[in-house]
Amino acid sequence: HITNYATSVGFPIDQASRVASLMMIGLVVGKILLGFVNDRLGGLATLGAAVILVLVAVFTLVTSHGAVMPVFIGAFLVGMSAGSLQLVPPMLIRGSMGNKEYGKIYGWAATVGVLVSSVAAPIYAAILDTTGTYNTIIAVAAGGMVLALVLNLIAYNRARKLWV
Repeated sequence: HITNYATSVGFPIDQASRVASLMMIGLVVGKILLGFVNDRLGGLATLGAAVILVLVAVFTLVTSHGAVMPVFIGAFLVGMSAGSLQLVPPMLIRGSMGNKEYGKIYGWAATVGVLVSSVAAPIYAAILDTTGTYNTIIAVAAGGMVLALVLNLIAYNRARKLWV
């Protein structure tokens, strides 16, 4: 949706495609950097770093008022944070639950993730139709990341006492 966001704030389609390209470059950079953080500090620290990236990206995009450089930077940061989507869940599950039943637990978590993603798209579309702006969707997504961090902190600490 980053290209749609860019066109909604006045970017011509060629510049909007650059925004998408910068997001993909951020994804590559983010996977490498967040992988390094994950290897050194663990899944919770990586999730925390991803949430910080999302919050900075959201602030940058929402306050950009269509200025080119802030949108480019925001898209790059969104891409960097997206690198955590494949890195963090397996590390948090293994770190909190251990190796016992890891495959089964990760399978359930991945299934829930797919189901939530499939429900999120029509919700985001309804928000866009209602508000007429992507800023609300961006804020809702950032709120979701913060909620994920809080729930993971709670679950991680409780699960370690029960399973490991």
